[in-house]
Amino acid sequence: MLGLKSQERRKLEFLKTPEIELALANHLNIRANIIVPNIHWGLLPYEVDLLVLSSKGYATEIEIKVSVSDLKADKLKKHDHSSNLIKRLFFAMPDKMQKHIEHVPAKAGILFVDDYGRVREHRKAKLNTAARKLTEKEIYQVLRLGNMRTWTLRKKLLLQNLPRTI
Repeated sequence: MLGLKSQERRKLEFLKTPEIELALANHLNIRANIIVPNIHWGLLPYEVDLLVLSSKGYATEIEIKVSVSDLKADKLKKHDHSSNLIKRLFFAMPDKMQKHIEHVPAKAGILFVDDYGRVREHRKAKLNTAARKLTEKEIYQVLRLGNMRTWTLRKKLLLQNLPRTI
């Protein structure tokens, strides 16, 4: 997965959201882009599964789907993944969901992740011509939210490894 050379990859039994997030972070180059998972307040009026901020200041939204029911339910969302802060929209999902792409909005690109964490672009995203670069304040907010995610996760990992007291 993340940072592993091709010979070090192992087959995954079932792709869940964390495995797909790591595969995408590796594919989208965490050294060149700011990639923040689960932004659900502070920037957009709706939740973004994965936000990718380019060095030029444009944002890409990636909606992660791990089941057909989740993919179909996305059509019921009122926001339609529309924002002048999002230049491109992708839907990322396991390879096994290839036959269900009719449920992906036409404007969205499609990324498939295989059982080894390799990502393949099936369809390019249509560019949102109304999208603008994020302001310095908005970029700071993305960085702040990513920072909060990092420290919340570190705390969770630490608490999982602490010995329990009676």
